[in-house]
Amino acid sequence: MEREKASLQAENSRLLSDRETLRAQAQRAEQQLRRFELARQEAQKRLGELRRWTQALETRLRELEQEKRNLEGDIAVLGRVPVAPAPDESLGRQLESLQRENADLRARLLEAQRDSQQAKERNRVIAAGLEKALRMNLLAEEPVLPGREQAALLEVARRAENRVRLLGLRGMEVAEVPELVNPGPGLLLARVRGVDPEGRVLVAIEYRAREQVFAEGEVLASTILLLPASSGELRRKFNVLSQVVENRLSGAGWIPEKLAQGGIPLEEFANLAAQLSGRRGGTRVGVVALKDLYPTEPPRLGLRILP
Repeated sequence: MEREKASLQAENSRLLSDRETLRAQAQRAEQQLRRFELARQEAQKRLGELRRWTQALETRLRELEQEKRNLEGDIAVLGRVPVAPAPDESLGRQLESLQRENADLRARLLEAQRDSQQAKERNRVIAAGLEKALRMNLLAEEPVLPGREQAALLEVARRAENRVRLLGLRGMEVAEVPELVNPGPGLLLARVRGVDPEGRVLVAIEYRAREQVFAEGEVLASTILLLPASSGELRRKFNVLSQVVENRLSGAGWIPEKLAQGGIPLEEFANLAAQLSGRRGGTRVGVVALKDLYPTEPPRLGLRILP
């Protein structure tokens, strides 16, 4: 009994550890979001500076081209009219100086254009990373009840905006809104659909109806334990059982964040270990719903010995 109880408790500890790992990953994703946004803002600032510099260079280059054409015209006229050699040489030197400055400006302009293109590419890569990291996060959720649809929409948008601001981003724009025509009780979810070039988050609000999928006591998955069993065999069986349950809930439309919040509590493993004490041979064990299950809520699950 003690060995089986220890194995079950170890399996529950692993599940709890997985849940903590998910929370840690979510925290790291938020930190990564802030780093992405800071990098995006810096790249955007650098890009703006390069654009202004490029425009200034292009303006100066046009001025030099015009001065060069004027000087070339003056030299052509001087070539047809007798003049003292000194002014002619002076114009020639001035033209040569302008040509050198022209060539130097052209080289700097090409360099600035290359830098600008590189900055655009870095900005694109950063924006793609920012969008990918954002898609891992649910910005906000809000229950919706009949007759309170518009109030719920305003509230979920407000909370999503606050979350976006808290992450250090430049605000958001609601890109998708559900058509709430006589909906039943449910949940509004605000998720990221993208990031525009200015760094504003594009948000889609979706509606999930609160509809029962599994009834209390319903078996979601089961397996056969051949007792007594080694801790390794028990661990393998429960790993497979947990994956089957997770796949079934996901396929039934469970909200990922709610799925991560649910699971099998520690006392269920302890109770099962006590029930398995002294048993021999094949025993069918199942994961059951401890109450009616809805995809908009964390699933409460238990372990039972089945006929």
